[in-house]
Amino acid sequence: MANRRSDFSKRLGARIRVLRVEREQSQGSLAKRTGIVSSSLSRIEAGEVSPTIGTLIDIAEALGVTLHELLPETTMTVSEREGAYHPLPQHVAALARKLARLDDEPRRRIMGAISALLRDET
Repeated sequence: MANRRSDFSKRLGARIRVLRVEREQSQGSLAKRTGIVSSSLSRIEAGEVSPTIGTLIDIAEALGVTLHELLPETTMTVSEREGAYHPLPQHVAALARKLARLDDEPRRRIMGAISALLRDET
């Protein structure tokens, strides 16, 4: 459990760093905009600490993204046989996010088509 938490903190920190750099913000400017001490932001980006939900909201707002966009991919599947968690491949998770943003009717049609295709494969 601790390893998963540590892995998540590292992926979260890397995601924050990528978003900050994409927006051409320094750590100092992001820290100032969020009210976080620069050294704390550095530790968050390094994955050394896990920020509170309030801090994540502040960071997301300062970067102009939603909390969902800020968080690294966390979609997981459970292996029934082993009871272990396995992350979805990035391309599958990206499709799932796009599908989730659709209205109900288009989502139902796409899911129906996928189900039909998968039935044909088994």
